[in-house]
Amino acid sequence: MKPPFLLSRRGLAALLAALVLPLSPSSAATLSASEGIDLGHAPSGLIDNGKAVSLDAVHSSNPPTINLSADNGMISAAASIYGSGVIATGHEFRAYSDARIKTPRDMVAPADSLQKARALTLRHYQYKDVANKGKDLKTGVFAQDVEKVFPEAVSTTVDFIPEVYALAPVRHGNRVLVKTSFERGDTVKCYGADGHSFRVTVASRDAEGFTVNQTLPGKEVFVYGRQVHDFRYLDYDRLTILSLSAIQGLAEENDGLQTDSAALSAQFKAQEAKLHEQAAQLTTLKTAFESLQQRLADLTSPAGGLPDRRATAGRPASRLPSPRADVLATRLQP
Repeated sequence: MKPPFLLSRRGLAALLAALVLPLSPSSAATLSASEGIDLGHAPSGLIDNGKAVSLDAVHSSNPPTINLSADNGMISAAASIYGSGVIATGHEFRAYSDARIKTPRDMVAPADSLQKARALTLRHYQYKDVANKGKDLKTGVFAQDVEKVFPEAVSTTVDFIPEVYALAPVRHGNRVLVKTSFERGDTVKCYGADGHSFRVTVASRDAEGFTVNQTLPGKEVFVYGRQVHDFRYLDYDRLTILSLSAIQGLAEENDGLQTDSAALSAQFKAQEAKLHEQAAQLTTLKTAFESLQQRLADLTSPAGGLPDRRATAGRPASRLPSPRADVLATRLQP
């Protein structure tokens, strides 16, 4: 296994010093093993996944720009390090974030971020380029999916896609026998038997393969795929901020739910108190009703003073006491 990209303290200091030197646009800075960079098997330059990458020039632009030449062409980035593999540190990464270097605009809406985060599709996947990226199952997002929801986090560049990724026989020195969808003029990345990559231009294509405009090395080549100008990559800083804002959105939703829960709890307690009051009223009414029932039972009993209707039911009507006669008798008393 080839060594990873390593920088010693001395080499890192040399690189940083080169970045801040007031060089002219035509000036070139070269870092060598004598300056403390662990180059593995490469005689000079930097290491990108075990392959030599040359530091062509450091320009005096503000911020300074490093030009790196690698397999995928010239990479120009503001004081950046490009790596096709893992970039590791034993300490930390730092980014400028002082408020005094920023012009504030509008606030990020957590509810909007939460809606976007919910719309993102998370996937398990494996890379097609298993030779360089391995077969491990990954978890993440696809740039095309993110672009539909959060286009600000997606940009495009020029790179190769492993759409063929197959070993193919070579005939007549310039004809590759493998089925593809290449078009005339496409730039295709291939690998020779020595493991080094090279590029060819498609001159023609048919159902059996394609022909290139140069002589190919050996009797077989590994066809990686064509170069595209809309290769998408993600700004994970934006996705991180989106995630933080979405967390704030969840916190706001949670606060709202807690407020609603407190209001519902207060309503429940009020209803519970009202139910207790109504239960007490029902108990009072029940006691009163039972008292009335007892009084009615006492009044209707034979010992209660009222005539028993069952006893007088068969008597002649004239024998029944007349309320009016009682009143008249009372008035006629001396």
